[in-house]
Formats: sequence, C-alpha cells, structure tokens
Amino acid sequence: MNARSVYLVGVLLVYGGLWFSLDGLSFETSKDEEHFWPTSQLFSHTFPPSLEQLRSYNELNTPLPFVVFGLVEKIFDGGIAYGRHVNFLLSILVLLMVAWPRANDDWQRVRSGAGLLLFPYFLGVSVHLYTDMMALFFVIAGLSFHRRERPIEMAISFVLAIACRQYMLSFPAAIFIYEFIWGQRRLAWAALMAVSSIVGWVLFFGGLAPPVAVAAQTLPTASVLTVFPAHSLYFLACVGAYYVMPEYVLFQRWQQSGHGLEKHGFAWILVALVAVLFLTFPPIQNVDYSIPTMGFLDRGLRALLSTPWRIVVLALLAMVTVLRFARVNLVGVLLLANSVILLKSHIGWDKYALAMIATLWLCHGRDSAVPPVTTKVTS
Repeated sequence: MNARSVYLVGVLLVYGGLWFSLDGLSFETSKDEEHFWPTSQLFSHTFPPSLEQLRSYNELNTPLPFVVFGLVEKIFDGGIAYGRHVNFLLSILVLLMVAWPRANDDWQRVRSGAGLLLFPYFLGVSVHLYTDMMALFFVIAGLSFHRRERPIEMAISFVLAIACRQYMLSFPAAIFIYEFIWGQRRLAWAALMAVSSIVGWVLFFGGLAPPVAVAAQTLPTASVLTVFPAHSLYFLACVGAYYVMPEYVLFQRWQQSGHGLEKHGFAWILVALVAVLFLTFPPIQNVDYSIPTMGFLDRGLRALLSTPWRIVVLALLAMVTVLRFARVNLVGVLLLANSVILLKSHIGWDKYALAMIATLWLCHGRDSAVPPVTTKVTS
C-alpha cells in the first residue's frame, strides 16, 4: 500500500475504534465537561447570543466554542454527544492538515501524523467537549495560510483561534515578530491585526475573561505581575518528552533548518539558563491548586522517581528541547512565544503543549520547518 492509503486507513481505524469503544461519544460527562456543557447550554436558546450572555458566562476562556456547541444543541437537540462530535470531526481535519501525504511515497508525513497521535491529549480532547480542539484547528489553519502567504485568511484564522482560547495569541504574535524582523511585512501586519483582537476582548470583558469567572479564581492570575516560571519550564519539558524524543525515534535524527546558534555557543548559554531556572523555580507541583500533579508526564515520573530525580529528568528534557530548537527561524520564535505566554498559566499541564506539538509536526511534515531567515548570525 502507498503512503496515502496507509495514512487514510490508519486514521479510519484509530477514529473508528475510538468512536465504537466510547459508545458513539455518548458516555457520561467528566472533568471540565461538567461545567463546559452547562455553559454551552446557556448559548443553545438563542442565536446569535446577546452581549450580556457573552459577557456573563462563568468560564475563563473566550466564548466561540461554547457558542458553537450551543448552536449545535439548538439545531439538533442531541445532548453533549453532538457537541463532542464537533471536536471529533475537527481533530480528523487537523490530522489531515498536519500530515496528509503530498504523494503516494511521502512516508515522512505518515510518521509525522503518527507522532501527533502519540501525544495522549490529542485524542483526549478529540472526544470530549473541551475548547482546545477548536482553537487548535484555527491555529493550524492560520499556520497553513501563513505558509501559503495568504495574509487575510491567516489573520481571520488566528482571530478565531483567540476567540476560542486567549493564549493562542502567542502564534500570531510570534509570526509578527519573525516576519517583521526577517520576513515579509505584509504578513507581519496581518499577524498584528490578529494579535490586536485580544484588545477587543479585554475591553469587552473589562479584563482577560468574563468578570464572574475572574472573580471566582483563587489564584491572582489577573495581576500583570503574577507569573509562574515553573509552568513554562514544565511546558518545555513536555515538548522534549512528547515531540523531541518521538521525533528522534521515528526519524532517527533531528531535522533542522535556519541558522544554528549552537555554532556560536549561544545554544549552550540557553541550556545553562534553563538549568539555572530549574534550580530557582523547580516544577515540583502546581501552585496552590487542587491537582498536585501536572499531567501524564509528571504522574509517570512521580511513580518512578523521587522528587529531586524527577526534577532532573524534567530539566534534561527542557534542555534537549532548547538544543533542538536553537535556530533563528519561525519555529524557534513560536516556541519562545508559547513559553512566555505560559508564564501566566494558572496550572502546569501537558495539554497546554498541544498546539505547539501539533505545530511542530506540521512543520516537520513540511520539510521540517519554515524557510530560514536571510540574515547572517555573526559570532
């Protein structure tokens, strides 16, 4: 069988097996669905929703997924399973956008798709009424339009991504920085327009989220000065565990593009900085939160290692990530932007690496990355 046939059959087997094993996605609500579903039902009565509805719901992320889930419920009246099917179908589209083989002998993209499926949270959010998959879909669409140099479609996609989850602004922000300094200014301005949509949400909410949701928080995340470096460090470790290591296993090498900074020793300076940060802000547990662990990676390490050795392993994974992406290209800027924005994350969680990991497999499947910058890196 050729690459396209294998990929299509593989996707059908994975998703068909998942659908049947979960009883057509009609299982009981669990975890965040217990409040996401009631919020979605609030938007199922009228369409379009009123300004008051958009301003007063009790969730921290922007409302587009809840409006879509509510509209599906209004049209079909099928319960939570119908909303889950939205994410289920979107995840199939994401998988096809990330890694659909360009030709019958394009096995690199088949392996890239397998790499994305290895990230456990990808299929997890594909079958639950979560907001992550819709945001990821628009991010991947925006990156695809960026690669094809279609600024208007790119900007619209990223505006919609930010309307799903605020922290998706890291992607157009990174594109703006990269294109403004090293690339095409028309793409930079389009990305900046997408970034600026967060200002509209801040003005609309009077903050980063609806007032009711912000008031219910016990952590001072609304403060500009409050940051959680441990959560960014854990994010880098997750990228190392869920992307860098699988990439090496699947391809037996690191594919690199752009100008390698390690030739000038700068990469090792970054590694040393990461080591210092791990000593200063070790990701021992989520800060003042009801969930002490940070996700599957943290749980696995806790089961095998004592706390000091667990932190050593996380630090090594983060260092490997820094070495892998010490390049002057868009991928490096994207990784940096996501690390910075997760300083504001109220918890550390593997799931928050989903969009970045999908982006990395998208870039790998398309000859590893975006075109390198044209400027020279001097010693």
